[in-house]
Amino acid sequence: MSEQRVVPVEERIPVVPDTIFLFRSCTGSMEYPGTENAIKEVMKILGINVVMDPDQTCCSGYLL
Repeated sequence: MSEQRVVPVEERIPVVPDTIFLFRSCTGSMEYPGTENAIKEVMKILGINVVMDPDQTCCSGYLL
């Protein structure tokens, strides 16, 4: 029988970054208004910085 090692909790839980990039969704904001602001507020409470690019878009509709 092989010996099993007890793994400390710190090794099993992934490290949470200090900063995240909020990938804004063009349709998500219309379908679920307030989700981006809610994410920013929750991240602020958790002490995580949120970075956003005002020029970023996920919608390719403007290319048509």
